[in-house]
Amino acid sequence: MYAYEFDWCFYPCYYNDGNLALYDTIVNSILPTPIITIFSIALIIRVIKQKQTVHRNFDWRRHRKMVIQLLSITALFLFFNFPMTTLVLANACGLPNGATGQFEFYTYYLYHFVSLLIPFVCLGALSEVRKKIKQMIIFQTMINVITPGNVLFR
Repeated sequence: MYAYEFDWCFYPCYYNDGNLALYDTIVNSILPTPIITIFSIALIIRVIKQKQTVHRNFDWRRHRKMVIQLLSITALFLFFNFPMTTLVLANACGLPNGATGQFEFYTYYLYHFVSLLIPFVCLGALSEVRKKIKQMIIFQTMINVITPGNVLFR
């Protein structure tokens, strides 16, 4: 049943069913944060271990771009999702709704910024795009040089 007198919904309608609400909370709110953290660290460790098994020295400069991209996306995800994840986990453990005041609204609002900011983080990791953005931001002054157009020899 829809409540048309409210401006926005506080929660999806399937939250009225306890099992669906618990499943959604665990699978879509609590699990992604530790999974992304663990697998990001595991990927970096895997690359280092693979270099060691081939008996090559690990050169951070060659893998710097991958590490920067991975850590920046993970940091962005954790920065915006970790407060909401801890709040949802606290609510699942018994913290009453509304106990945190306005913080709850801010965390649910910030949660949606991840999908908006991921493209900018990915573009910022590309060096060619970064150089073009710096050139656009730093309006370099043009130096006009006057050269003779026609030279007459007599």
